[in-house]
Amino acid sequence: MRSVPTRPPGVLLLVVITSFVTGPVIGLLLGQSFASSSELAQVLSVFVFPLAFAAGLCFWFGLGVLRVIVGGVWNLLRGRVGMNALDRDAVLVPPGYGAFLPLSVLGAGFAGLVTAVATATPWTLAIPIYAASGATYGYTLRQLAHHGYLPFPEPE
Repeated sequence: MRSVPTRPPGVLLLVVITSFVTGPVIGLLLGQSFASSSELAQVLSVFVFPLAFAAGLCFWFGLGVLRVIVGGVWNLLRGRVGMNALDRDAVLVPPGYGAFLPLSVLGAGFAGLVTAVATATPWTLAIPIYAASGATYGYTLRQLAHHGYLPFPEPE
């Protein structure tokens, strides 16, 4: 697990809200540009990015918990029982935040495929542009999580 400096709560809230709102804006721009004749493609374009965000958080939580458990068992089997010292001003970032990138690329690529099927947009144009938009969005979310600006979902 990585440790990063504690981020101010206001910054974390701003990042979460911006990350969640940016997705539909990207989808709206893509939908208006490539799928103006199909309501289905426009709606899918708007919702695919927030769905990738929510699914990425779920996968991050699941993969993070799983990898911490497996790592703990592995350390016990190897005979390593101690814990490393952690600064008081540090926050642990569990692994698994890499899930944002593939989920965003796959979801946006699928939206590009639906756009190509539902409209006259060539699939050789729609799928790569949608997938590249998903890659940019997913990579940004991954980097925010990696550096501690996107808080780890806590079960409460």
